[in-house]
Amino acid sequence: MAAPIVGLSKSKLAVNIVANTGLKNCVGAVILLHGSGDNGSNFNSWIRDTLGEELSFPHLQVIYPTAPSRPYTLSGGMLSNVWFDRYALEYETHEDTDSINHMTDEISKLIQDQVNKGIPENRIFLGNFT
Repeated sequence: MAAPIVGLSKSKLAVNIVANTGLKNCVGAVILLHGSGDNGSNFNSWIRDTLGEELSFPHLQVIYPTAPSRPYTLSGGMLSNVWFDRYALEYETHEDTDSINHMTDEISKLIQDQVNKGIPENRIFLGNFT
């Protein structure tokens, strides 16, 4: 089983990285975003418990970043680890574009961190759970 590496990227997001290989052997990355109110470490644990083993690949890093804690309207304004604020869970609802744009920038920095380590953009997969 790969040992998680926990730290901060240049994006200022806390990240939990699972890698079977050293960076010299990595040819790609999988970045998995947790659902609202969770964190990267718990998401990693849930996937491991669901699969019965770590989600890992011989030449890929699996990265579980944690969204920053911010007031979340859907939780009555309580602090929660969310990627962006939502005003309601309705299709026609206005979105908080400032928080969306901020997280788009932060996730882009996280992707750029991987590119700076030599991983081509076309070998970086971004997925989420909600």
